[in-house]
Formats: sequence, C-alpha cells, structure tokens
Amino acid sequence: MNGRMRAVLALFCCCALAMLFSCAPEEPSLNTGLDRDRIISEIEDAIPRLIEQASIPGLSIALIRDGETVWSGAYGVRSALTGEPVTEATVFEAASLTKPLFAYLVMKMVEKGEIDLDIPLFDYVPADYLEEEYIGHSTEREGFKAGWFRTITARMVLSHSSGLPHGEHRDPLPIHFEPGTEYRYSADGYYYLQTVVEYLRGKRLEEIMRIEVLEPLGMDNSSLVWEERFETMAAAGHGIDGYTDGEFRKRMRAYASASLYTTAVDYARFVNAVINGSGLDGATIDTMLSPQIEVQDGISWSLGFGLDMAAAGTGFWQWGDYGIFRSYVIAYRDERIGVVYLTNSLNGLSIRDEIVALAVGGGEHPVFSYPDYEQYYAPSFRIVQTALREGADAAVELLEDLIAEEPEEVTYGVLMKSGNTLRYVNRFKQAVALLEISAEIYPDSSDSHLYLGEAYFEDARYEEALESFRRKLDMDAGHEGAKLWYRQAELMYNITTRCMNSGLEQIEEIRREHPDVNWEARINAHGYDLLFAGRVLEAISVFKFNVAAFPDAWNTYDSLAEAYMENGDRELAVYYYMESLKRNPDNTNASEMIKRLK
Repeated sequence: MNGRMRAVLALFCCCALAMLFSCAPEEPSLNTGLDRDRIISEIEDAIPRLIEQASIPGLSIALIRDGETVWSGAYGVRSALTGEPVTEATVFEAASLTKPLFAYLVMKMVEKGEIDLDIPLFDYVPADYLEEEYIGHSTEREGFKAGWFRTITARMVLSHSSGLPHGEHRDPLPIHFEPGTEYRYSADGYYYLQTVVEYLRGKRLEEIMRIEVLEPLGMDNSSLVWEERFETMAAAGHGIDGYTDGEFRKRMRAYASASLYTTAVDYARFVNAVINGSGLDGATIDTMLSPQIEVQDGISWSLGFGLDMAAAGTGFWQWGDYGIFRSYVIAYRDERIGVVYLTNSLNGLSIRDEIVALAVGGGEHPVFSYPDYEQYYAPSFRIVQTALREGADAAVELLEDLIAEEPEEVTYGVLMKSGNTLRYVNRFKQAVALLEISAEIYPDSSDSHLYLGEAYFEDARYEEALESFRRKLDMDAGHEGAKLWYRQAELMYNITTRCMNSGLEQIEEIRREHPDVNWEARINAHGYDLLFAGRVLEAISVFKFNVAAFPDAWNTYDSLAEAYMENGDRELAVYYYMESLKRNPDNTNASEMIKRLK
C-alpha cells in the first residue's frame, strides 16, 4: 500500500468514526424544556396543513403545560354543509374518551368505600337485576361461564382484563378468558360496571356524572347525553370522503364507554384534574395510573387510561373512535404536560403522531402502533384521498409515481387497502382502476382477481366481474366466496342482457344450489351499492328484480320505495312503501315515509 492510499484510508476511517459519533441518535425527550410560545406557534402553523392534507373538516385542541391549559385552538368547520366554523365551544362526540372520565367517577366511589376494586361486582347487585339489565339471560344459561362472570371486579373492567366482549353477539354473553389474566379491550365491560354504579346510586349515569364529575371540574359544555343547547354548538361527523348528512346523533341514554359530548377545553379540565390530583387523593391517583395489565411491549393499561411507557417518560392516554368522530388525549403526570384534540372526521386519527410529536415530543411512542391508525402520509391514505378529491386518473398517476420512486413502499397490502377502502365508500370506478393495476402487478395472487371481480360487480360491470371470478376459481377452485360472487354476477349479467324472467328462473336454481345463503339480502345490498353511488336507475332495476324474486319479503318493497323516492317518483315511492306495510305492519320507516311523502 503506497503512502497516498494510506492517507486516503486514514481519512476515510476518520470520517467514518466522526459520522458514527455525530450520527449517534440522541435519547428522545419530552419537550418540557422548549419555549411554550414556540410550541404553540409550531402547532398553529401545522394544523391548517394537517387538516387539509388529511381531509379533516374540523378540529379543536387544547395544550397543557404545568398542569393547566395554556392554549386552545379551533380550526375548520363544524359541518361541510353549513360551513359554520369550529369554535372553542364546539361540542364533539368524544367516543371512548368517556371511559377514563367514568373511571375517575369510580375511583371517587372507591375513596368513599362504595366500591372495592377487588370485590366481585356480582356481589353488589341481585342476580335477577343483572340478568335483566346487563347479561340478557339467566346465569344458568347453557354455555354461559357463570363461574368466571362471578369473579369479575371493577379493577378488571377498568383495565380491560375482564374478558367481556366488545360488541360481539351476546347469546350467551361471551367471556373470552379467565378474568384478570389477559388484556382485551371491552366496552361491554364498562357497561357492566355502569349497571352496578347505577344500582348502587339509584340514579342514571348521566345524572351521577353531572353531579360528581362534570360540575365540580367546571366542564360546563359537556354531558353524557344529548342536550337541546347542543343544536347550535355541536359538530357534525364526516366520513373518509368528507361526506356528512349534517345530522347529529342524539343519544338520550348515557354509556360509560362512549356517550360523552364535550369540547377540547372541557376535556383538558379533566386531564388537568388527573395531573394535579384534583377531586381525588394523591394515593388514589397513583392507583388509578398504575399498570394493571400488559397490552404489548411498551404499553400497559391502568384503571381507565392506557399507559405509554416510552423511553422519554410514561404518559396516560386514550383514543376516541365513533367512526365519523375521532379524537386523542395523551398527558404526563410527572412532567405536567399533555394535549387533547377532537375531530369531526373518520380521518381524525391520521394526524395523531404529528400532533403528539408537536405538543409533547418524546420521539417514537409505543402507542403509535396501538391502535395502528394509518397516518396521512402513508401511501394508501394518499392514494385514497387523491382518488376521492381528483378522481381515478390522478390516483393512478400518484400510484405509478410511488412505484417508480418508492417501490418498496407500494406493497400488495397497500394496493388492496387502497382499492377496498374506495369500495367501502362506493367509489367503484376509482377502486377498479387501482385494483386492475394490482391484478397486473400480482397476477399470481388469486385474491387480487377476487377483489377486482367484486369491484367490477359493484360497478355493474358484470361481464368483467365474471372473468375475474373465473381467474380466482382457476387458482382456488374450492373458494366458496368466489363461487357465490360468480353466481351472483352471472345472475345480474343475465338480467341486464336478457330479461327478468330468465333471471327469475336462474335465482330459483341458485337458491337450490345454495340454500343457506340469504340471496334476498345479497341482491338488496347490491342495489344499495348502486343507490349510494348515485346510480339510481340501475339501483331501481336491481330492487325491482328483488321484489319479483321475493314477493313476500317486506324489505324488498321498502328498498324499492326508497330508490323511487331518490329518483323523485313520489307516487311510486308511496305505493311500494304501502306494499311493504302490507307485509310488515310494524315497519315504522315505511309509515313515517308515507306521512312525509303525502
């Protein structure tokens, strides 16, 4: 090795060492040392961009420093229909942000000796009361795990370790594991504890919460049930595509798991109370925020809140998801900082990571992966939003750019998620455009052909759907779902290219082949796909066939009446609503629509 080469090598080694030490990652830290005004300025600059890129109509936010709310902001509109602006007094559905607030009430009852965290809830209430008000059947019901149910405590419910369900079928009431041994998120568990609280207090939960929690904390714009004053204060929810009907969901019964109406400023008052120990003894707050059950690496659940056990510090947090309302809170008791934000959009949690980073810092948080909400900068989110805003051609162009620039990011999963999300919001043409590319890139994936076939079918392109289903079945001949789709596409192709009578003969044959399938419901669902996509005349054709195929089914007439109403044919709408009522006198929807149309 000559002298010059030694010098170059030495220089390279020095540079490499310098880069190694200079690039060593800093330990993540919470932004407690940053200037408050700087944090607020960065959030104020970011939010308009974030809600625009994520297609979020409205957002309200409150920033906590030193255990108090130091700034709040309101952005966007309460409703895309009215254009009324969000203000700090705008009320949002907080969904699961209700749960920690209810847990705070329960801890107050624990302090008063009304409830013991470790005494089975079954011991507080007569069995017949629980059977009537919560379980829904006898404790002796075959298949019901009564022994396990009798061991469930308030501690287990608040930490989501009761084993109770989360919205599943309740016949009998399922208990998924021995209570107290595992984590499983459960709204039903919170309703069980609510049933006990209401029994002990002899009052409805909304009244108990108002007296014990909302009024003492000064949460003046909050309630667990709808209030008349909210008519001029509330935000309307919006879907992934920004659609809203402008209606409010007026819940008249409180639910401990999800019925809170609140503002960001009000909810921050509650968070500040937890940070400062207001309304509860310090030891009780310690218990409330102590880990009870592990969720996954870096995440545990306490009594009411999740715990984000990041390298920078342990935060308490909760997400809220009521579909068209999504929200988030995270705070740090020791550091006395936090943030609450509420949105009126299904896209609301797609900006979670960036809001948290701006408001509290802390680097990568374990909770960013649980629940795993897709962020606004993810490829599939960008593709879907481009399709919704600019159409199929623009989405395909973006997809092609992403494939060229970041091929490793455009996975099979990204393509499937993008296409199927668009199907979910009845944007079938855009879905077809993306799923066609997926089938080209992944021709050996039988599912790529199945999903493309479903999108073709939903777009009423039955011949192309048949071809895609054939390809799926060529690769996976035993796939029962594909067989059903094929037969339904064949039926619709027959109806649209030949005549209704041949379709009626075919549906009888199909029903004999697949007696366990509810073909009336499947055909009706396709009619609604077309109706919701604005293809009213095609929907009418599908519903008319369903009436002819199932003349005794009241729901087919109701659906056809709805389609005629959408088309402006009031007389035909009234006629078919009346035909529905003849077959089902209890059809209150038909009765109401007839009154309205007449």
